[in-house]
Amino acid sequence: MSITIRDVAKAAGVSPSTVSKVLNHSPLISAQTTNHVNAIIEELHYIPNIRARNFAKQKTRTIVFLTLSEPHMALMNPYIFEIFTGTEEIFHKKDYMLQFVNALSLDDAYQVIQKIITTKSADGIILHGYAVSPEITRLLLTQQFPHILIGKPCFETSSSWIDINNIVAGEIAAGFLYDRGIRKMAFVGGRKQDRISQMRLHGVRQFAAQRLIPISPEYLLYGEPTIEEGYKLATRLLTSSPIPDGIICENSISAVGVVKAIREHGLSIPKDISFICFDNYPFSFMIDPLPTVVDINLYSLGIEAAKNLLKIIKCPQMHIQSYITLPSIIQRDSTK
Repeated sequence: MSITIRDVAKAAGVSPSTVSKVLNHSPLISAQTTNHVNAIIEELHYIPNIRARNFAKQKTRTIVFLTLSEPHMALMNPYIFEIFTGTEEIFHKKDYMLQFVNALSLDDAYQVIQKIITTKSADGIILHGYAVSPEITRLLLTQQFPHILIGKPCFETSSSWIDINNIVAGEIAAGFLYDRGIRKMAFVGGRKQDRISQMRLHGVRQFAAQRLIPISPEYLLYGEPTIEEGYKLATRLLTSSPIPDGIICENSISAVGVVKAIREHGLSIPKDISFICFDNYPFSFMIDPLPTVVDINLYSLGIEAAKNLLKIIKCPQMHIQSYITLPSIIQRDSTK
């Protein structure tokens, strides 16, 4: 027969409510009584019924991390999992279960969130930027359900969000090359509609404009975030005249293809072309020479998302909209 809270109370010579207060870290119980009860709990190998405690408090101790699924997501967008593991570190310490949920579309995401709210199956939701729409944020705000968005949405909303300042990240990349004498900068970006890519490019162009450095339209290329596409785009750059003396690659996946194209054209990095990319994770260590990177630190972004959601759960009226974790340069062998 399993040990109950009444068994612990009887062995400790206290009431069941006192044991309950000790389990819930109540400041009303003296340190002496707390230590005594905890010693009995350990002696009897008592395991609290977490589900029953949470039910009594109307809490699930569960957080949902919601994103949109896509084919080969682990390869095409591994950054989601870096953010996820950052959130998991915090929630694990706070005894929360973290549930990763894929939605097939924004409509599906809306239905998932509606079900979570109706069934009270989670205490809060973290929404990755792909799973955000005006309809979804209105639902969460109307129901006053604790949530935080990862990434500043492209529409006006009162929802809480955190993000990394990708415009500043672009400025940092361009400034680093500029300080090393690079004046013919090229940018290999993601899809034209990709907001993060466009913000990083905006930062590059903003820095170039401040330094009166013209950037040729032929040096600004966009494509799918794949190794093959990076190779194709870099090949176009390297058959232009004149060729750039510095390339900024928007992500570390297409960067693999960019470096391959540079080598096949008989050019040396960094002697002929300096090269810099964003994101130290996950592919930068596959590139030879090791690339200088603008480190976005998505793990830290996940940590901050979790911390802020816990604040919102504790104080639902809290309103958080901010940029965090300023990007930094990790200098390696691909720049002069």
